[in-house]
Amino acid sequence: MQFAEARKKLMKMKFKKDSLYNEIKNLILKNEILHTPMYSCEIAKKLRNATLKRIKSSIVITYMKPFIKNGIVKTEFVDGKRIWYGSWVKFKERNTPNTFFAFFPKKLLRKLGEKFKIDFNDLNLVWNKSGNCTAFLLRRIIEKSIYFAFAKQGMIEKLNDPSNHKKIVGLEKMINIASREKGKDGTPYISPKTAIHLKRSKFLGDAAAHNFLANIYMEQIRMEINYIITALEELSKKM
Repeated sequence: MQFAEARKKLMKMKFKKDSLYNEIKNLILKNEILHTPMYSCEIAKKLRNATLKRIKSSIVITYMKPFIKNGIVKTEFVDGKRIWYGSWVKFKERNTPNTFFAFFPKKLLRKLGEKFKIDFNDLNLVWNKSGNCTAFLLRRIIEKSIYFAFAKQGMIEKLNDPSNHKKIVGLEKMINIASREKGKDGTPYISPKTAIHLKRSKFLGDAAAHNFLANIYMEQIRMEINYIITALEELSKKM
């Protein structure tokens, strides 16, 4: 099934306006869920952000039933946890679900190109094996993507440290600058909402790199990975 066909089916499905069924439908149409494989906790978080209601991961399966019945959504277990994805996503034809690339859009991977090849290959080696290493590498990728976006736009000086123009500011300041400055197309490098989530991801990377008493777990990373992908998609438009 192509997404165009799934969209037609979704448009024919009628739900009460304020129901979770309708919110799931809207999130799919907005490309916010199920266009890449997602855990129940990730979908529940998207629903919480959209509805401001207290929604548990355990209820996701209940509200997915009409979408499964209509052939729009598929689900399976990976390492004992339920994965959800759209029927237009060729999940099994990509890499095995235990790899990072199963969660990463191929189009975006091609857009980022060779500059990130080693980073993503390294990330794939530790994905689902080491939360600490994964958090650190994701932090590096975020930092690197902001740098190359500004460099491509000819605005790298915006990232210079005011106290030492030979150095680049730290990642938190880079995120703030990226959400404030606009590229040649007149839009910010990353949206303010994306910046908030990136700072949470930065915190995980900082803890993995600098706090030897802390451990980062994959479940924490999975809660943020879709926001990281969103940030990379926004930044890739400036590269």
